Amino acid sequence: MKDPVEVSFPSYVGDSYDATHMISPAIRKAGSSEGPKVHAAPENLGTFDALIKTYTNPFTAKRHEALSPDDYMMTVWRGSRWS
Repeated sequence: MKDPVEVSFPSYVGDSYDATHMISPAIRKAGSSEGPKVHAAPENLGTFDALIKTYTNPFTAKRHEALSPDDYMMTVWRGSRWS
């Protein structure tokens, strides 16, 4: 890839990649793939170096959103490109 514009829906790609890679260590920490254990495991993930950013405790018992408003940016489509 020579230009980030070549990636369709780039924010979705990064978010999906990070979410997919967060679940594996969560399952390892849970020691099981049982629903309740996997549900609780991300709350103890700790620091996680991902594609979008380095997350520090991305989930808590009261916060189930890894990203905050500071993590988003507005993009505008101009013709066939976003900026």
